[in-house]
Amino acid sequence: MKLLKIYAGKTSSGNTKAEEVLVEDIDVNTYKLLSASGLALNLAKGDIFKFFNSEEPVKVIHRGGNFNIHIYEANLTLEDYEDFKNELLDYLEGTIDGLSGNNMAITVSSTQGIQRVNSFFINFSEISGNNWAFTNIYKNYEDFDDETLLDWWDKKC
Repeated sequence: MKLLKIYAGKTSSGNTKAEEVLVEDIDVNTYKLLSASGLALNLAKGDIFKFFNSEEPVKVIHRGGNFNIHIYEANLTLEDYEDFKNELLDYLEGTIDGLSGNNMAITVSSTQGIQRVNSFFINFSEISGNNWAFTNIYKNYEDFDDETLLDWWDKKC
């Protein structure tokens, strides 16, 4: 295991953002993501990807079968957080892989079904007022207006 600094998008001024993620070496320039990314898009825990430098997005070569969901600016008390974490585990067998400030990176297996996962987070959002998003289901993941889906979860991963 090691930390690898990967591309995580561009700032408003055009500078590259990078994120350190926990990976396992698979082969030359090939890694397996061991925990959900908190900034980098188009990746989830278990994905295998090619990495050459932190100035360009990684190239996913095998989906690990997990959704990566981000919750932004979560306004949760410690008790609410614990309740959410338990409901996530009990209902979706999901895990919170990362916390940064009020942001969460969450892993849920695609075997739960996208509709079930979507319903859970819509309900959470309606109750809590928090925003959330899938981060690894869109084809054009850096164009937030394009909602073209990859549909990898409907295929064998």
